[in-house]
Amino acid sequence: MNEDAIEMVTNALAERIKTTTGADVFVDGAKLGVTPGSFELPCGTEAKLSIKKPTFVAADRSITPAADQPNKLVLKLAKMMASLKVTSAPAGATIMTGGKSLGVTPTTIKLPWGEPVTLTLTKPGFATDVEKTTPRPGATIRVTLKKKK
Repeated sequence: MNEDAIEMVTNALAERIKTTTGADVFVDGAKLGVTPGSFELPCGTEAKLSIKKPTFVAADRSITPAADQPNKLVLKLAKMMASLKVTSAPAGATIMTGGKSLGVTPTTIKLPWGEPVTLTLTKPGFATDVEKTTPRPGATIRVTLKKKK
């Protein structure tokens, strides 16, 4: 699973946020900046922190940085998933990606949203079909398999 880790380490003056690239950092609804970077928060005051990145599920936490005690909080942004309906004519084709079976048509599979993927559909007596797609919510792939000659 692809994830962005948010690490918060308290120092004597403020809370610092370190993370991988591309996540927007919001504090109490106001955009503080974009990662990577270090962002200072006042000690002793609760802050509502939100970390957002396209195609990832946002992470929200309330924190109160303390100057006199070290603490660490790690947030992981999970990849958004898209449901992809896969059908074939005839039905009963095995769906594979990266050597892993995802099911048999007709079915709905879950894949990381927005990440290109190659799906291979196989069925005995029929030619293998390869489909390249980028999953989006509500997408459907319809495949007509050809008989082997």
